[in-house]
Amino acid sequence: MNENEIYIEHRDFIFKFLLKYLRNKDLAEELTQETFYQAIKSIDKFDHTKNTKLSSWLCQIALNIAKQSMYKHNRQNHLIDKLSNTINHRTENLEDNYILKEQLGDLYHSINQLKPVEKDIVLLRIEKELTFHEIGVVYGKTENWARVTYFRIKQKLIEVNQNES
Repeated sequence: MNENEIYIEHRDFIFKFLLKYLRNKDLAEELTQETFYQAIKSIDKFDHTKNTKLSSWLCQIALNIAKQSMYKHNRQNHLIDKLSNTINHRTENLEDNYILKEQLGDLYHSINQLKPVEKDIVLLRIEKELTFHEIGVVYGKTENWARVTYFRIKQKLIEVNQNES
């Protein structure tokens, strides 16, 4: 399969994946192009002998590029501001507002203590609202793997929060 065929076959899937992850059409288009540029540059690193799908490999590249882009633009700070604004709109009571912000801070602190893969899975699911199928594709695993892993991580977060209380 040549470079054009790879691009034509997978561009819509990668674009939709990035669009759902980033929620920004222009940025998703830009990073789709960057994904294929990086993939073509490193196509020799793709191991056809393993049972890795080309689409999974491309998703990994797209995810890494998207993360780099997000860090460059301080997306995490923007997200926290956005969540804080949402909390402010939902409650008029200052005490409730304070408690919700504290809980949100505790949750993010707990999430940041997770292993990198666990942290990514949680953030892909709750922030980016990816389906378990899409998360499975990103990691080259099954939808069921993504569900079970997410459930275990969620249980781990619940236990950590109960132990800290």
